[in-house]
Amino acid sequence: MTLSKGQSVMYNSKCCTIFKLPGKRLFGDDSVGYLIRENRSGNSYDNILESDLTECSSQEIVNDIWNDFTYTGDNIQASKWITNNLIIHLNNTNNLEWGHNQENTQYSFIIEGTTYTKDRS
Repeated sequence: MTLSKGQSVMYNSKCCTIFKLPGKRLFGDDSVGYLIRENRSGNSYDNILESDLTECSSQEIVNDIWNDFTYTGDNIQASKWITNNLIIHLNNTNNLEWGHNQENTQYSFIIEGTTYTKDRS
C-alpha cells in the first residue's frame, strides 16, 4: 500500500488522516512511521508503522462521524457541520450531495449513491 500525506487510513478501528510521512522530523531524528490524527477525536499518534494502517473508505469515514451530527433545522449550521466534519476528510470522492428536504424536517448527505439522513430534533 502506498500512502500519502492527507490520505485517510484506519488505525485501531478509527479513521485517521496522515499528516507526516516517515523520514526526517523537526528535531533531527529520523522516523520510520507516520504521524496520523484521528478524524473524530483529533488525537494524534506518531511513528505508526505502515503495517499497522489499513485503507479507510469514504463510507467508513461517514459511518464513523455521522452519529455526531444533529439537525436542528438550522440549514446554515448543518451545511457548516457537513463541510467541517465530513467533507474535510473525504479525499478523491465524487458525487457528494447534501441539503434539507422541502419541509425542513430532514437533512440528507449522499455519497457515492449511499444516503445518510437525520430527522430534525
